Amino acid sequence: MGAALGLLLLAGCTTPVPSYRQVDQDAPDFKAAVGTEAVRLLAAGQSARRAERTAVEQVTAQFIAAEAKRRTELVAPLVRALGAREQPQGCWAYTLTSIITTDGKPTEEIATFDPSRSEDGQWTLVSRDGRPPDEKTQAKFREKKQSEAKKRKETPNPLADIFPNDRQRMEKAALLDQMDVTTATGTTTFAFKQGKISVPLLASMDSARIAYEVENDTGILRRQTLGLTGLSVLAGSLKIDHLEFAIHYADMVPEQPPFAADIKASFRGRLLFKSTGEVAVKMTFSDYHQVECHEDRPAVKMGPLEVIELLPPTP
Repeated sequence: MGAALGLLLLAGCTTPVPSYRQVDQDAPDFKAAVGTEAVRLLAAGQSARRAERTAVEQVTAQFIAAEAKRRTELVAPLVRALGAREQPQGCWAYTLTSIITTDGKPTEEIATFDPSRSEDGQWTLVSRDGRPPDEKTQAKFREKKQSEAKKRKETPNPLADIFPNDRQRMEKAALLDQMDVTTATGTTTFAFKQGKISVPLLASMDSARIAYEVENDTGILRRQTLGLTGLSVLAGSLKIDHLEFAIHYADMVPEQPPFAADIKASFRGRLLFKSTGEVAVKMTFSDYHQVECHEDRPAVKMGPLEVIELLPPTP
């Protein structure tokens, strides 16, 4: 599903007119600017018809440039907040509690992650629905987690274009999408909206909304949300009627940027033409503590065998 979402958001640039280029030529300020420019061009010797046409073109370009600059400046606090999150933080272990509810039936899973261990032992399943795992279940769990980690390394993150987390993608979203910035008590919300888009023969989506909430005093990112409707991929082999996704960040560790505190998601759709039911997911992160990264540990290698004399020499 992530790849399809990323593809659609990238395809959003094929929208006929990006929102920042949608100039209202009937607006009073636009007409006034065109009138002023046309008068100047007439005085410079252009014909009335040419002066009017040139004035419209020049003022339209000026309005587009001004809107692009305004949006780039408007999104600057969010760019800084995302940049702060990208700073190296070392390796952190944590406990993850996941509750997945399908059509009202919950399943709880508690696991720990420790990046100081080798890749095949970084994840440990603590319990599933209150019961500790046997050796076979633990082995399957770790194998699955290791496989997922390998795929993430080998495959570009498709959600990077759903949740743009760097300056270039964010500024692109600010220009291509409909953008709303609202300030409430203590926070500013940056919302990006995308209307109906499609990639012929591959996928289509009715709408999407991505929002980021930034704390005004500290400039810290506190929340990310994604909502979309009407996603269909590969002739309907995957359909998502609706999806809501949110990440909340909190001050989990002193003198560190906020860490993910919880993730919530809900969706309903069809996978390979089979209904998923109404699914709700809640993931809670706790017990963050810094550890030495496994790859940073000094490697120990066997050298050539030598005979070491442990007793002092005989006089």
